Amino acid sequence: MKQLEILSKNEEKSFNRTKISGKIVAEGVTSSRKAVCEALAKNLKVPVETVIVKKIKTSYGSTMGTFEAYIYDSNDSIKKFENSYVIKRHKHLMPAKIEGEDNE
Repeated sequence: MKQLEILSKNEEKSFNRTKISGKIVAEGVTSSRKAVCEALAKNLKVPVETVIVKKIKTSYGSTMGTFEAYIYDSNDSIKKFENSYVIKRHKHLMPAKIEGEDNE
């Protein structure tokens, strides 16, 4: 991923998370969830396992796109508020204790 720009940052205290919306510029192909998670974690100086990317949207043939993500306060909040399929999508970034608990 060439560039990541945060457009909005809204704190959702009742869910123990911050909603992030922004733009990305990819290098040839659409950026993966893993790449966006790692770039957001580095940019915001948070642990990568607390980042959940909900959506990456690009137009056909374009390297530019938008994303929506959540930064959770803790792994327990992720387990409490996110669906199991979302946690499975991010399993490569999660600690083993969260991965193993939601094997349905």
